[in-house]
Amino acid sequence: MIFKTDIILNWPIENTFAALKSPAMMKKVAWPLVIFKPVNPEVFPESWQDGQTYKMNMYLLGFLPMGWQELKISGQQDADKYILKDVGPGWAVKWWDHQVILTKTSENKTHYKEELILSTGFLKPIIWLGMTTLFWWRKYRWLKLTK
Repeated sequence: MIFKTDIILNWPIENTFAALKSPAMMKKVAWPLVIFKPVNPEVFPESWQDGQTYKMNMYLLGFLPMGWQELKISGQQDADKYILKDVGPGWAVKWWDHQVILTKTSENKTHYKEELILSTGFLKPIIWLGMTTLFWWRKYRWLKLTK
């Protein structure tokens, strides 16, 4: 399955990249649909660290268990383009390959382009519905939080 988001955010690229690297922002844009709880390490860092792997449990609406997911983070940046990638296995999603590319469009605007490729098993229809809803919600939250 492939999910995509393509939006313009009213934030400078540096602020957008800092937010993207923040577990706090990951939690904000998914809330209240999905709640993330760190497993390893037991506390999320202030910022995702390149080369590190993070394991988390996920809960639909804060109380329905959705299993665990691991994310291995990598990133790169230059003056006008930032890339953040996370990949890893999970309980319901057998493989997760997620990439966000930020491109500077002006001093205070950033083009946010994201692609998530998932490998799933028998839960594919449920995961498709959930991820479609979550991607729509995250897009709405990113736009709202960056006005």
